[in-house]
Amino acid sequence: MGYGSDNDDNIPGDIPEKDREEFMRRREKVRRALLGDSAALDEHLYSLAADAVWKASIITGSPLLVEATLKDGVSPDTPLPDESCHPLVSLSRLVPKTMQEATNHTKVAKCLIDHEAKLNIRDYKGLLPADYALLSVNTALAREIVLSTLRLGAERNAGWLYRPNTRALFSAIPAAERDNAFTILRRNIEAVSNGLEQAMLRGDYKLQDLPRPEIDYWRKAKAQPLENLPGPTSAMTAQFNEVTRMAKARSAGSLLNDKKISREDLEAAQDKMRYLEWEHARKFKPA
Repeated sequence: MGYGSDNDDNIPGDIPEKDREEFMRRREKVRRALLGDSAALDEHLYSLAADAVWKASIITGSPLLVEATLKDGVSPDTPLPDESCHPLVSLSRLVPKTMQEATNHTKVAKCLIDHEAKLNIRDYKGLLPADYALLSVNTALAREIVLSTLRLGAERNAGWLYRPNTRALFSAIPAAERDNAFTILRRNIEAVSNGLEQAMLRGDYKLQDLPRPEIDYWRKAKAQPLENLPGPTSAMTAQFNEVTRMAKARSAGSLLNDKKISREDLEAAQDKMRYLEWEHARKFKPA
């Protein structure tokens, strides 16, 4: 196909209507580059490279690279490419392959926090990065994020204090994952409680400024019994299975995607999943 026309007939038919404007914008950049506009090519390649570097620096656990990227002007709250959550949440979901990698992920989290990553902005389920951190297999990372969130709440005029919303957190966890998630939750709550005690003994003045009821709460904190934590509704479970099926069909390629599930179809299913999660999670508040 040629590069001389923006006629709609030259746009692939499987591109959803809402994505056509973005497709044409990117195609124009490529066309300009092919016609000799090296500045357009440089801009396009720089954008792709910056996204790749940001994602790699978080996932591989490279605090020096994260630091350099932040100094280049990237916000510490920038989601990873193809993800809509806070990078601290993305970190919490990673499973380190080695102890060194776990340590590096914790250093990356500290780097983001030191650069004033937002710890008190709730997502669509009403959850904070600290809530997701409590389900991280990386206990040191969980402790770092939660204690930093407690420090933020203890600051003068903060106007709020952090307590985990484990009910909203568990309201979206599939049945097959709940036992393991609960084991991790208990371990991390204990680690936060111990970490708070140790930090106060070392003279952490911010944590020492926590109101006495909050200090007592975390000293005695324990996970509620699993049977008392809500689970997903039947509609959420059915939609989760549908999203999983559609994603597998698309990733399998055109030969196995016999129903021709488009990206638009999958995104619509994911949007419905998020709506059901929001509708259910909003019933639950922190303890």
